[in-house]
Amino acid sequence: MKKPLIIIITIIVLTGIIAIPYATGVVAEQKHSSYEDRIYSKLKIVPAEQTYQRNWFNSYAQASFKTDDNHNYLLTQDIDHGFYPIQKPVVHTIIQDLSNTKKPLLEMITTVQLNADTLTTIKIPARSIKNGKAELQWNTLEASIYMKRHLAGIDLNFNGSKIQLDTEKEQIIINNLKLATNLKPDESDLMQILGNLFIDDMKISGENLETVKLKNITFEGNNKNANEHISLAMKSNVQQLQVGTEIYNSNSVELSLSHWHIPSLNDMKNTLVELQQQNLPPEMLKNVAMFRLMPYGIKLLNNTPKITVNNFNMNTAEGNVNGNLEVKMEPFEASIFGLLNNPSILIKALNAKLELLAPKTLVKKVIKQPREDVWLDKGILIPTENDYYQTKIKLTNGVLKANGNELPINTTAY
Repeated sequence: MKKPLIIIITIIVLTGIIAIPYATGVVAEQKHSSYEDRIYSKLKIVPAEQTYQRNWFNSYAQASFKTDDNHNYLLTQDIDHGFYPIQKPVVHTIIQDLSNTKKPLLEMITTVQLNADTLTTIKIPARSIKNGKAELQWNTLEASIYMKRHLAGIDLNFNGSKIQLDTEKEQIIINNLKLATNLKPDESDLMQILGNLFIDDMKISGENLETVKLKNITFEGNNKNANEHISLAMKSNVQQLQVGTEIYNSNSVELSLSHWHIPSLNDMKNTLVELQQQNLPPEMLKNVAMFRLMPYGIKLLNNTPKITVNNFNMNTAEGNVNGNLEVKMEPFEASIFGLLNNPSILIKALNAKLELLAPKTLVKKVIKQPREDVWLDKGILIPTENDYYQTKIKLTNGVLKANGNELPINTTAY
């Protein structure tokens, strides 16, 4: 009696094990369909043709698209159902331009972890894209995305060995770019982001520009979202900045944007997108955009946004430049036409503080005579014992003070 029972149990177990890949395939098809619907809806695209073939150990999906500029693209996905817990399911995705099928536009490999997290590696081959007189080109780009179950967190890493943008008159070249970002959901609709960026060197040149070169650029940033407001904190350092023949070493700054109203920012963004789609003449677009954006701009400013620059440091040939800046808007009452007729309403609502210490020789180069003498006479510049100028400027309730001395608002315009 025991032997037949053992055989029956063995058959049931083996059947269950063999059914694992098929069951995984059923779930994969359901997830794939749901994922496609969300993505296509978000991107507002409709596949010209799509197929899905589910087999026992693997599935195959294909979808073709046609863009407004008559380019045809093909998306193919080879889904290995895996064999839990021995072998993890893997999805191999390729996107191709049908006019050039020899080289894929993008290749992704997604591995589903045992805890339902996913790890995706992305490879974008070297390519050049032209748009009118502008051309964007890059060497191979690589990225990895680790996504926790239910979007509980996302880790993104991106590497680009060379990215180059050429326009009719300017050129930007970036070498060895590395980005590491962590995203976590919070109580708002936005994600909390912590990011680090490194660029080995960067060059900006053009017909009417002095060539700018930057070396060893590091950038750190994060955001916090609360009560419909977003705050950003950023810190950057440039080991060397060269403008023409002038070289500045060890340049750093900390920048924060506090209490920026998210609904107003979204309204402004959506308005700009809507206007861009209307293909208005440039001058008309400028005027319409200004009129349409002003109500959202007033709402944004009434939510007391703040900009702070701390620990600004630039090492010049003449010496170090150090400074701090704080700018904050206070609530005010005014209509669009009220502001147009009386812009001083904004000045009275603006609170600002500036502290700056700079070498005299550098200040003389920047402001030149006779303005230097006027600023000294007005108390805007205070000489120090080590051949530096310092200044502390404060604007509160429409009153401008420099180093404690009250000044007319137009004093610095001389």
